Amino acid sequence: MSSIENVKYRWIVLVVACVVNALTWGMTYSVGILYSDWVRYFDSSPASISFVGGLPTAMGCLAGPIYGYMVGKLDLRLSGFLGGLLALIGMLVTSLVSSVNHLLIAFGIVTGFGVGLANFAASGGINEFFLYDRAFAEGIVGGGVSAGMFLFSSIFQILRNEYTWRGSVLISGAICANICLCSLFFIRSKDISHHPLNPWRQHETTSKKQLKENKHTADIITEANSNVVALPGFFHRSWDLWRCPLFLLILVVDFLSWIATFVPYVHLIERARQSGVDANTASWLSSACGIAGLIGRPLTGFVCTRFKFHPFYFYSLTQLVVGVSTVLSPHWNDINGFFALAIVVGFFSNTYGLIKASTAHMLGLERFIDALSWLMLFEGIGISIGPVFAGLIFDATNSYDWSFRFSGSLLILSSLLCSLKRPVKRLSEQIDAKHIKVHEEVAL
Repeated sequence: MSSIENVKYRWIVLVVACVVNALTWGMTYSVGILYSDWVRYFDSSPASISFVGGLPTAMGCLAGPIYGYMVGKLDLRLSGFLGGLLALIGMLVTSLVSSVNHLLIAFGIVTGFGVGLANFAASGGINEFFLYDRAFAEGIVGGGVSAGMFLFSSIFQILRNEYTWRGSVLISGAICANICLCSLFFIRSKDISHHPLNPWRQHETTSKKQLKENKHTADIITEANSNVVALPGFFHRSWDLWRCPLFLLILVVDFLSWIATFVPYVHLIERARQSGVDANTASWLSSACGIAGLIGRPLTGFVCTRFKFHPFYFYSLTQLVVGVSTVLSPHWNDINGFFALAIVVGFFSNTYGLIKASTAHMLGLERFIDALSWLMLFEGIGISIGPVFAGLIFDATNSYDWSFRFSGSLLILSSLLCSLKRPVKRLSEQIDAKHIKVHEEVAL
């Protein structure tokens, strides 16, 4: 275990990253409570309001390459602070808007870009301090999303009754300002020995020898080829990354997952209503999914770390369980079946944390930020088109059965593609060896 694994400060980073997750995705996932208010106030269609409500999540992912470039230029702390500031401004302006178009810009684009940037910085902070127990750390941070959903669901519900939707958004924006404070703790591991925010700085000195040992340990844990040539500039490194078959495998697996993942979240409640379940009862499906996620995300991360599973294969297993459950769910079309599916989907929702852990393990910590930026771009595309495809299937069949079979089939395919890891890794190593040889010949 490297000396970084013994640094106490990393637990502060884990806590603040968890809080940032709660204040970013936790908030945006909960805004559906305000949909009915927005439909009435703006006299708009539910479809338009749903598009605006889902835009922050898509925007926060589609801007991934921009985040990668910004973190390279501004570093983690300033990027996270700027993200929190943009989220605050977006929420404040949202509380004042008078049209759906203004709502789309203020909440969908400005707030979405801000929460995405802050969350990206939080992922970078975790990447600095967690090597061996990365899957567990990602599970804890992922649990922050579920906790944030509970927090903001209650906040939106209580405040809208007291201060209307405008006051609810305004106060929630003020709460999100804490993202700026949290981001100040995303210090680079090389700087913690003397940084004033580290309460153990006098006892946690990190020498050059220890930093070298950290890198050596990281190379062992991450399976990465330590001889890969480091390139300056985000786009130069990205071009090199896109030539790596192992990265392309992770990208395809993750993309297929995100086309399918949001289908149950978006359509399960309506599917229950279509099957005759009372609307009030159906609304509890989201709560059941959230509670299961709050328990399941940290637990699956702990199991993966404790029993030394490779996160990519553990990801494959969890995707297979959710995929098979989703495909078979049309055969249990009653309230018990709907709650069972919601619990399974929620409990095994740490797949995103596992894919991030897999990226760090398989590509190396140095490539993680660049890889995550491009993964997020395709995740945003998947989030945007997946529920739409499911809706089109419903329109064609007048049933959600095939929409869920479509979603489950993609999850199963994503799981099965993980079995290609070893041959693809060998191909990546061959390409890296040729790349290194070319650079050595040029240097001579």
